[in-house]
Amino acid sequence: MAGEALCSIVGAGTLRAGPAGVSGVVGQVPLGQKAQWLLAPLEGGGAVLLDLAAPGAEVVEEPGLDLERPAARVTLRDAAAEMLPEAGWAQLCADALLLRAAGALGAAEHCMERAMAHLTGRKQFGRTLVSFQGLRFELARHKLALEGARHALAHALATAAQDPRGESVARLVCRATAAEAAPLIVEGAIQLHGGMGFTWDLGLHRQLRRVREAAAALDAVASRAALADRLDQAWSA
Repeated sequence: MAGEALCSIVGAGTLRAGPAGVSGVVGQVPLGQKAQWLLAPLEGGGAVLLDLAAPGAEVVEEPGLDLERPAARVTLRDAAAEMLPEAGWAQLCADALLLRAAGALGAAEHCMERAMAHLTGRKQFGRTLVSFQGLRFELARHKLALEGARHALAHALATAAQDPRGESVARLVCRATAAEAAPLIVEGAIQLHGGMGFTWDLGLHRQLRRVREAAAALDAVASRAALADRLDQAWSA
């Protein structure tokens, strides 16, 4: 963890551990061709840490939507690897989801601030855009969604040590609210910029891609379903 080497975490697929080493194919590895190390899940639980320069590892570029963070496909044939226990991998994945939620909300806040700057500085029909009531209502809805998600994240971070596997109500609420609020706010910021909101020059599309990726990992539907099960069990007890 000295920061001297780049390590990536696999986005799709699992590997198999055999007597001679680890085998299988994993895809959508962020910056896979630049990374020296890879963390990837194993069938049946746990994970492995792999040296991508070691014998038995083949890394090829894989097409993706984010041109700034190219992905790769990694094929392993009896490659040597260090095993990560299931409990450690579960805690790492749970904490990574909190980081994804924080990143998504940070991107949403940035986009909202840019939308507010645009509306307060641009004029239409002799008035600043922010003076129009409908646009103010839109900003208020986005601000309310952002603050609610940020408080949920703060609560989940405060109680994270009590729930290393990421199954608490606080973490589930955080994942659901961040996955729903962040894309809504970024898409709203693009719309509030009008026609230029969709241009590459403005750069909001980068934030939208990343919050969409984070929202897919946070999985609001699954988080809400798990939250409903937890609350149902509590009420039944």
